[in-house]
Amino acid sequence: MAQAAFPEPDVALAERLFGAFRAETAGRLGVVRASYGEGEEAAHRLVRESAVALGLEVAEDAARNLYLSLPGADRTARSLFMGSHLDSVPEGGNYDGAAGVLAGIAVLAGFKRAGHVPPFDLSVAAFRAEEAAWFDIAYGGSHAAFGRLPLAALDVRRTDTGCPLAEHMRDAGCDVAAVRADDRFGAARSEQGRRRNPFRPRLP
Repeated sequence: MAQAAFPEPDVALAERLFGAFRAETAGRLGVVRASYGEGEEAAHRLVRESAVALGLEVAEDAARNLYLSLPGADRTARSLFMGSHLDSVPEGGNYDGAAGVLAGIAVLAGFKRAGHVPPFDLSVAAFRAEEAAWFDIAYGGSHAAFGRLPLAALDVRRTDTGCPLAEHMRDAGCDVAAVRADDRFGAARSEQGRRRNPFRPRLP
């Protein structure tokens, strides 16, 4: 029997994860997932646990951005990346950023459930430190992933703690020395977009 061209995404899984995100990162009015803080870490943990349960390949880069992959038939082909970020602005919305990550997980889960092997790897990226509200810099995690994070950004202090980005990254288990040393030029990412990306994040 021929495989369906595109299996139905597992929307129920995404809904469960949205509920778990809200339960673990709720603030007074919205959600609080500070860049390289407890809420962001909780969201990454929940995503990682779901990916492991699905049998996906899981990896992190030096900045602890998270990558989930469903192997394709041709593993030498370029991957199709989806995704977004998991941090939020203070008292922000539960769906901003996270929707791009969970939409991707729902797609991969649908492929797994249908037993469908894609022609090339399908990958979901969950970036950190997207929101400028915490460090007065935007796209910190994705810039670090592709070697585009200015070194001066590591000295920018978080608005609520007064501690520099490098210290928060170190406390979160990042390899700050590797982030400093990576000066490659990479490609910008897009939220919830479908884009062939010839660049690959720097993974162990």
